[in-house]
Amino acid sequence: MSTTRKLSAALASSVVTIGLLAGCSGAESRDADPDNPVKIDITVTHDTEPFSVPWLVGIDQGFFEKRGVEVGQIVPGKGGASTIQNQLSGDLPIADTSFPAVVDAKTSGADLVIVGGAVQSLAGNDFYALAQNQAVNSVEDVKVWSFTREGSVTQQLTYLLPDAEGIDADAVQRKAAGGLGEGIALLEGGDVDAAVVPIAEALKNAQAYKLVVSAKEVIPKFQQTVMTTTPEYAEEHPNVIKAITAGYDEAVGWTRDNPQQAAAIWAKHTKEDNAVAEEIVASYLESDYWGVGFNSEAIANALKGFELVGKDASEVDLCELFDPQYLPEGASTTAAENC
Repeated sequence: MSTTRKLSAALASSVVTIGLLAGCSGAESRDADPDNPVKIDITVTHDTEPFSVPWLVGIDQGFFEKRGVEVGQIVPGKGGASTIQNQLSGDLPIADTSFPAVVDAKTSGADLVIVGGAVQSLAGNDFYALAQNQAVNSVEDVKVWSFTREGSVTQQLTYLLPDAEGIDADAVQRKAAGGLGEGIALLEGGDVDAAVVPIAEALKNAQAYKLVVSAKEVIPKFQQTVMTTTPEYAEEHPNVIKAITAGYDEAVGWTRDNPQQAAAIWAKHTKEDNAVAEEIVASYLESDYWGVGFNSEAIANALKGFELVGKDASEVDLCELFDPQYLPEGASTTAAENC
């Protein structure tokens, strides 16, 4: 079965959340060349959220182009499944998509390899209640949780967060909203007790919501997204992948050194207020949000969430799925203790 058909089968059996994709058919088939850069497009899941910061910085500062890859259009993704669908419909072989989505696709037979990390923190995955709801003030008070889609990180958190408090999984209810905005609508309609409110929304409407639990405080490391490709593309275009991972790594370092400038780049893309963007970027840097290397603790926590929602990842060989040969020098190469 072709890779495209395998991925289609995987998507037919699951809907997942969170992504970046670089073009193949729409781009030249040659490898990266600093003197004549290969042109590709990318897609970033929820591109108005901070997932996109290193990509936008890398494009703005020329970190990809100087390595022989010119990144053009950013195609927005609405989650892991949406990003993989973008990949299929656009024939785009490199993806920065949700780790649960990749594991789900891999267990369904998709031929994928992870060539880099991306987001290794749960910053921004904060569950809020309505400010006037006096009955809900902690995890123990939440009887109905909102999450985005089946297989998403937000669904995993509706299991992981109660589990951390010793609450039985069957003691609470969960409702799939379809997206973050829809989850807020359920919250405001009184259909759920708690929902993830995007950080910019929470900052700008502090009087409307109250924090119930910040996921990053309970689980400091969690692999939200990873960079993937197919083994065939990796073999044919190794320097494109290396240019992407090295450019991303340099963009993360530049963001640490220039947080206000990075925030301004992101704010321009999202039309966000600069002051709000600066606060968000500073908060995410404190959480070590972005990282191109493999973080074994973050990966293990994400797999626990995958299994808590009833998925089986036992047949996935992490040492085979994660390929460190494309990582830049100095990046962590260990996906699991036995690798």
